[in-house]
Amino acid sequence: MTAQQTLIPPVIWAQRNDVVYVTICVEDSKNPDIKIEPEQIVFHSVAGLEQKVYDVTIPLYAAVEPENSKTTVGGRYIELVLKKPSTDTKYWPQLTKEKKKYHWLKVDFKKWKDESDSEDEAAAVVVVDWVEMETLMTCSI
Repeated sequence: MTAQQTLIPPVIWAQRNDVVYVTICVEDSKNPDIKIEPEQIVFHSVAGLEQKVYDVTIPLYAAVEPENSKTTVGGRYIELVLKKPSTDTKYWPQLTKEKKKYHWLKVDFKKWKDESDSEDEAAAVVVVDWVEMETLMTCSI
């Protein structure tokens, strides 16, 4: 019997002044092991019909507040809302510490909001079911 290959899951991200959204695209993840640390995210899960093993460690561009961050496990994805420290309201140029292109990491343009956009515009956006559907479609990469 051969050892099962460990895969890196597709990850998409976006941000606001005070939070960073990270979506890990894995289907049917059972009991995922997610650690939000001040300087990194560590993820491990067995997921999908074929019970594939997924692992990824993401060293973050800047520190976050793990105790004020949130995790939501959905059927096709896991969403992390990472709280930036109140002293850091600047936009990050990238999610990771290193300025490097990762094939598994993409920008979540559906959630992205430019630093120059006003908060009033964001508050006026109505969230409807099709937004959820678009996220599901994005995560089925």
